[in-house]
Amino acid sequence: MREKTVPLMAVAWDKLIQLYFFERETGLIMEDGIFYSDQEVTGIRFIADSILLALIGGREVKILYTTKFNPESYHSLEKAAPAAQKE
Repeated sequence: MREKTVPLMAVAWDKLIQLYFFERETGLIMEDGIFYSDQEVTGIRFIADSILLALIGGREVKILYTTKFNPESYHSLEKAAPAAQKE
């Protein structure tokens, strides 16, 4: 299914970019994939369908192909964080 979706919106905070798309069948906005950076994401902009320009750490520009994003949501990172803290 992911190959056929085109992200509607990308939201960045801290080191994470979360993609969202519009589900036509249900009329809902759904989470599509995440990109996790090693530095803070300070800016993002779509430059074409499925191509996102990201400013990383205020100095580095990356061109990201959104179909290559990890097909999860930021919720999976929140669930993993407590488990990692227990180790």
